[in-house]
Formats: sequence, C-alpha cells, structure tokens
Amino acid sequence: MQYLTKLNALLGITAVALVVMLILQNNANKALQSESQQQVLEIRSGQQTQQVTGQVAANIIRDLAQLSIANENLRDLLAKHGFQVTLNNQPQSR
Repeated sequence: MQYLTKLNALLGITAVALVVMLILQNNANKALQSESQQQVLEIRSGQQTQQVTGQVAANIIRDLAQLSIANENLRDLLAKHGFQVTLNNQPQSR
C-alpha cells in the first residue's frame, strides 16, 4: 500500500511539472505569435509603400514622356534608361 502512495505522489509531481511546462510553452507561443503578427504588418506596410512608389514612378515617366515630345534631350535621356517614347496623333485617355 505504501508503494501506491509513493506512486500517486510521483504521478502528482509529474502532472504538476507537465502543467508548468505547458504554461511556459503557451507563453513562448504567444510571444512568437505576437512577433509574427508584427512582421506581417511590416510586410504589408512595405507592399503598400511599394505599390504607391510604383504608381508615382509610372506617373512621372508618363509625364516625362509627354514633355519629351517637345524636348529631344529629354527623349534621349528616357531612351538611355530604356524608355521608348513613340508619338501618336491620337490623344490617350487616362
């Protein structure tokens, strides 16, 4: 009968130790989840900035191309950087 008491005590201690380990693991997981959420927010912010930058760059290039119609030096500069400006007689809609 005494061995059952010792066994019960050992099982109780094991259960308490497992509960403590579970609590510690849960806290570590919460910290990782919080860090992961912060990274997701930073990535989304970067993507939004990249989209805006791309839109602004496209608008600037479009305006420069429009100005280059009357300015051959500007047209040459655009061509130097890989932008081919073609002249159309038809107005383009925005």
